[in-house]
Amino acid sequence: MSDWRFLTSDVRGTETTPRPCAADDAGGAAIAALLGGCAEENAAAAKTTLKIAVVNESWYRHFYGDYIEAAFPEQPIELIVTEPDDRHPPTYEQYKRQLAETQPDLILNDRDFYRRLAEDGLLSDLSARMQADGMDENRYFRGMLEGMKVGGQLYGLSPWFDASFLTYNEDLFRRYGIDPPRSGMTMAEVLALADEFSRAGSAKDGIYGFHANLQSMPYDHLFLFAFWEGIRMYNADTGKVTLNTPAWERIAGSIIEAYRSGTFYMQDIEGRVEDGRTYYDKEMMEAGELFGQGKAAMTIDGYRADGASFKVGRVAGPVSSANPGHSATVTLHQFMGIASSAAQADRAWKVIRFMMSDYVAKATVAVEEDRLTSNRAYLEYRPDPTLSEVYELLPLPYVETNQEAMDDYDWTAFRRPFEDMIDAEMKKAIHGERTAAETMAAIQKEGQALLDMARRE
Repeated sequence: MSDWRFLTSDVRGTETTPRPCAADDAGGAAIAALLGGCAEENAAAAKTTLKIAVVNESWYRHFYGDYIEAAFPEQPIELIVTEPDDRHPPTYEQYKRQLAETQPDLILNDRDFYRRLAEDGLLSDLSARMQADGMDENRYFRGMLEGMKVGGQLYGLSPWFDASFLTYNEDLFRRYGIDPPRSGMTMAEVLALADEFSRAGSAKDGIYGFHANLQSMPYDHLFLFAFWEGIRMYNADTGKVTLNTPAWERIAGSIIEAYRSGTFYMQDIEGRVEDGRTYYDKEMMEAGELFGQGKAAMTIDGYRADGASFKVGRVAGPVSSANPGHSATVTLHQFMGIASSAAQADRAWKVIRFMMSDYVAKATVAVEEDRLTSNRAYLEYRPDPTLSEVYELLPLPYVETNQEAMDDYDWTAFRRPFEDMIDAEMKKAIHGERTAAETMAAIQKEGQALLDMARRE
């Protein structure tokens, strides 16, 4: 999110004390003006504390805090932090106990627990409230509404969704006489289009058909295909690696051939690993950004293309071949819900209603570059045909994380050896030592052994 400085607050006990906007903050002044029209109905807000369950305070500030506190300046707020250490997130049972003990009114969280909370009766149905307030579902991103429905009912809403685009260098497409990409292509079609550059001789010019920053090793491409198609390499619930299938063999064969033809560029950039996570410094990021350097014809990126020295085009997608109209480029990460036991349910709903409003859509356009609001009013403030196409896509079917099953494994011990093994085996195939079928059989066998070793006793 952009650098929020227009309004900050100190949380002491159960109250928030807003500080005035900084005089030199143009973005803050703009937001204050935009939100000014919504303050009238909140001027007489009661002093009863609204209890809000949040992941952690910085997460709340990043996504919600400044919006809520600017729109409801008289409303005392108590933040209930449910995940003080993001390296050790709570299990679902632990999260339920937290809610039972703290009794929040408003729940702001990511989606991992959403469906189970709804099914267990811990969230209130919002459908009647939407209807009573004239919130026409046609005004909202259909993918959000469908993704948040449980048993046909809405127990939560998401104010934003994230979107990426198939982004391309128009100058390179003209230079090599290749037709540009279109909206709604599958990743296999993108790869076929990228291959046209190698057949046109781009490799000798140091130009590659497709490149994703810091995602250029064989494992990276397998992972990306899995992501765009909504399939998994392994399943913690069953404890099985799932790579030895005809579909994975076809994917691996395409990737192997792309390296051989010069469509893909292999660039092994070693990041710093801490707590099982990999971090890259600015120099590494810049070295891996072939698209920004004008050396790759296509990439998948957010809405921004700042500082490009060439003409940038973008289309919606790619989409899943198994689920036409669905794309991993549109994602819902969080939800707002009212606890079924909420003492301040009406006030919690006012916050949700505000976050879904035209005010927030307009403010998001004013201060954001790439986050889209579920309220389609966003398109009125940022008209763009490609954005309109994105609003017609649906997210891939959501697979809820089984935290209990995930906790059965030491993922820090598994992931890096698994990635390195796949890179090594795929390189053998790229060099002609193995077929795609033999490669995937070896990866399946070695990967299963690594997963078994990572299982905690």
